[in-house]
Amino acid sequence: MNQFCVALLLGIIATGCSSTRGARFELVEAYQLNDVDQSSYAGYQKDVKARLRENWQALLDSDLDLPGASIVPGVNGYTIKQIVELHAPTDSEPGAQCQFADGKSRGMLLIHGLYDSPYTMRDLEAYFRSQCFFTRSILLPGHGTRPASLLKIQYQDWVDAVNFAIGELGKEVGGHVYIAGFSTGGALALNSAFESREVKGVFLFAPALKVNAAAAYQAKKLGLDWVPLHKLADRDVIKYESITLDSVIAVDGLAKMVQSKLKSDGPDLAIPVFLVVAENDYTIKSETAIKLFRDGRFGEKAEMFIYSPDSESQGDPGKHLPTYINSRFVHQQDGKQFMIADYSHMALTLKPDDAHYGLQGAYKYCLQYFLDSAKLRMCEDVALGYPDVCFGERKMIGSASYAQCNAPDRVVRRLTSNPRFERLTETMDGFIRRHIDH
Repeated sequence: MNQFCVALLLGIIATGCSSTRGARFELVEAYQLNDVDQSSYAGYQKDVKARLRENWQALLDSDLDLPGASIVPGVNGYTIKQIVELHAPTDSEPGAQCQFADGKSRGMLLIHGLYDSPYTMRDLEAYFRSQCFFTRSILLPGHGTRPASLLKIQYQDWVDAVNFAIGELGKEVGGHVYIAGFSTGGALALNSAFESREVKGVFLFAPALKVNAAAAYQAKKLGLDWVPLHKLADRDVIKYESITLDSVIAVDGLAKMVQSKLKSDGPDLAIPVFLVVAENDYTIKSETAIKLFRDGRFGEKAEMFIYSPDSESQGDPGKHLPTYINSRFVHQQDGKQFMIADYSHMALTLKPDDAHYGLQGAYKYCLQYFLDSAKLRMCEDVALGYPDVCFGERKMIGSASYAQCNAPDRVVRRLTSNPRFERLTETMDGFIRRHIDH
């Protein structure tokens, strides 16, 4: 019996006797684009912030199964105001030093992934500002409030929000819009590249071009609404930990649509495309993006970088050969050592010193040990460090296996930041010089 079958069986049993209750799991209508001001991006921002405040205050007032609800006046040590800022759409101008020879500015729209928020794109946003882009990020419908907001979600809801953001940003930058998307945001960025003439280039981080969704359809047929064993306590105030089946199915539909456009007999993408993936990504099938790149489906202005254990080689974009960057090393930070066994799906967009998701951040991703309480406690132990803790990818049940971390008293935390973030931005520097600044 494979891992999913075991998880599905356990999930069905758990669903029948679960004590997980609370406002976070009550079906509420996700914010739709029609629910907020569309007359301007500023109006959209204002309305989304208001909805965030209302939702989080309602969650706090309910005091039902809400992590940290006893910490008044906030959640998990954050005030409502702080939580709103963590999730809210952003809007920033480049520095005064940025001058454009042709008089045209350029804008970068950043799109987060499924269950995430604009927070996960903040370091990339700062980077693009340094490269003289006007930057904006959006909050995808169904995100930023409660996991139940992703019940009944459809990918067209996200497409509509992205189209609105592209149109508003295009007004500000004369139609010179670029998009940086992570995971689901990457698939949305690619879809826009095919559909909008205003999109002049895309940066794709672990784009969701193929996901493992077959089991989600089966579970849905059994009358379930939540991914088995993923209706959780949700201790992370920035990202949902509980997962709805409808959201998985929505991403699958989006991925299939984008793949069909990439594989069509129509014209190839003529705009610059930057791709970066982790080879052993658990969440999406990275080999799909790699094969599409090798087949030339992203066009002649595409470059790809792959984080792969013990691999290091320079690619050749002209021959559709990706560059490989080693994802297994010992990282030095703040006088400490950190064993990086591999990169995960979440390990691309944030710096390693991020206060929340960094190597020493407040949040420690250990959900893979939900069936092993001893390992779970070890993984979450703040005092436990190198060499007893490795960083890598997860599996459905338990952690991925690494020779460097196979001692019985060692655990693997899921890597949620990028120890080689500067290496990534250096490669993007070159890409921008070759394809955008020229």
